[in-house]
Amino acid sequence: MKKLLYIIFTLGLISIIAIYFYTNQPHRDIKSEVPSFNISAQYLTQEFMSSQDIASNKFLNKTIIVHGKPSQILSKSLILEGNIFCTFDLSGLDAKINEVIYVKGRCIGYDDLLGEIQLDQCSIVNE
Repeated sequence: MKKLLYIIFTLGLISIIAIYFYTNQPHRDIKSEVPSFNISAQYLTQEFMSSQDIASNKFLNKTIIVHGKPSQILSKSLILEGNIFCTFDLSGLDAKINEVIYVKGRCIGYDDLLGEIQLDQCSIVNE
């Protein structure tokens, strides 16, 4: 009986430790990651419009660089070419409307309701 309790206690302790380390992994640093794709805003839009499932499999949760012209600039976000919504961690974006910029971020998918492709953890890069 003592062996059974010891085994159950050991397995429980190992499970708790494994769960702790799994849930407390370091966050991704998108700024330092090598991008999987360097594409234009028009190309990204065409990919999602032609087949959302294929584009999601291709770009979802990947670090990408998208270049295009901002159509709207907010405090911590901007909209690129009218339908790519980019969220930044810091405010005070160094971008101007209708000037080509390169945005590096993680693709988090397509929002059917708003009709936007969404990127988060974005930063403006010099190409």
